[in-house]
Amino acid sequence: MSKSRFLRNVSFLVMATVASRLIGIVTLPYKARLYVDIDYAHLAIFLVAATLITLLSTARFELIIPTIKQERDAMQMTYMIMLLSLVVCAIFSIVFYGIGSVGFGYELLTTELLGVPFIIALFAFCVLRAWTYTITYFFNHQERFRIIARSRLADALVATALGIGFGLLGTSEGLILALLLAAAIQFLFLVLPWLLHPAHQFPHVGSMIELAKTHIKQPLYNLPQAFFGQVQQNIFVGVIESIYGQSVLGFHAFTYNLVRMPSSFVGGALAEVSLKRAAKLLETDPAALVHYAKSFIKFVLVLLIIPVGILMFFGEPIFAFVFGEQWAEAGRYAQIYAPMIILLMMSTPLRVLPVVTGHQRGLMWRNMLMQVITYGTFAVLALSSLGFELALTTKVILESIGIVLIIWWIIKVCREIARASTSRLE
Repeated sequence: MSKSRFLRNVSFLVMATVASRLIGIVTLPYKARLYVDIDYAHLAIFLVAATLITLLSTARFELIIPTIKQERDAMQMTYMIMLLSLVVCAIFSIVFYGIGSVGFGYELLTTELLGVPFIIALFAFCVLRAWTYTITYFFNHQERFRIIARSRLADALVATALGIGFGLLGTSEGLILALLLAAAIQFLFLVLPWLLHPAHQFPHVGSMIELAKTHIKQPLYNLPQAFFGQVQQNIFVGVIESIYGQSVLGFHAFTYNLVRMPSSFVGGALAEVSLKRAAKLLETDPAALVHYAKSFIKFVLVLLIIPVGILMFFGEPIFAFVFGEQWAEAGRYAQIYAPMIILLMMSTPLRVLPVVTGHQRGLMWRNMLMQVITYGTFAVLALSSLGFELALTTKVILESIGIVLIIWWIIKVCREIARASTSRLE
C-alpha cells in the first residue's frame, strides 16, 4: 500500500473512531439524566471483571498479528486466539461467579439480567470482545482500516441508541444490556468480511502451536503487566465500593469513563496503526523513531491543553450544567483527573514502541512499579479513613509522575536505537 493511501486509510480510521466517541459524548448529557449513580457503579463492576477476563483470554497474542509477515500465519494466529479465548472466558466467568458468591463487591454477578444469569451475560460479552479485538488486529495486518472504522461506528450507534431506549423504558441494568447487544453487532460487522477474506482458511492445530511457540516472548512480557494493571483496577473498584459506597463508585465511574475516552479510543486507534508503522521504521529508518515519538507529544499538547485547562478549573459547574445537578460531584473528580487526560493520550500510542523495539521487559517492570505505588498508596489512604477526594488526588499525582517517567524512558530508548543505527552506517 502506498504511503498516501495508507495515510488516507489511517485518517479515516481515526476520524471514524472520533466520530463513534462523539456520538456517545453528544448524547451523554441526555442519557445521564436517564440513569443514576448506582447504574454506573454496576456498569463499573461489570466492565472491570469483563476487561480482566478478556485480557486473560487472548493472552495479548493479538498484538503479534500486525507484525506477522505471511497472511496464512496471521490467519492461523487469529484462529488460535479465538479458540483460546473461548475456553479462558468460560473458566474465569465461573471464577468471578465464585468471587461474587463470597462478596468482595461482585455480588452483582450472582444476580440475573432480564431473567438470564448475569454470569452468562458476562461470558458472552467477554467472548465477543475478545474475538472483536482479535479480528480487528487481523484487519490491521491487512491495512483494511475502513472495515474496522465501520464496525466501531456501528458499535457506538447501537450502544447509544439502546442505552437511551432502555433508559426511557426504565429497564434494569440498561447500560450493561446496551453494551452487550452493541458488542454483538460490532462482531457481526467484522466477522463476515473476515470469513470472506481471500486469505481465510480453517484452523490447523500444528500451525497454531508452532506460531504460539515462535511468538511466545511478547505475551510473556506484555501479559503480566496488563494483567497486573487490571487486577489493580479490580481491587481499586472493590476498595471504593467497600469503603466509600456504591454512590461514590458510580460518580467516579462516570468521570473515569469520560477521562479515558481520548486515550482509550483516539489514542488506541493511533496505537493500532502505529504498531505496524513503527515496525517498518525500525527496519528502514530507526533514526526517525525519535521524531515519530515527539510528533505524538506535540500533537496531543496542541489538541488538548486548552480544553483540559478549562476542565481543571471549572469541572464541577460544567458537569452540573451539562449532565444535571446530580452529577456535580462527578465534576469535582474530573477536575482532579484533568491532567491525566493529556498524559494518557500521549502515552497510549508511545507504548507500542517498546513492543516493536524489543524493550517490553523494561516497560513491564516500570508499569508494574507505577501501579504498585499508585494503587497501593490509594488503598492505604482509603483504609486510613482519608476522604475520597484527597486519596484520589494523591493517586493521580503519583500516577502522573509515573507516566511522565515512562514517556521519558521511551524517548530515551528511541534515541539509543537511533544512535546505534547511525554508528553502524558510519
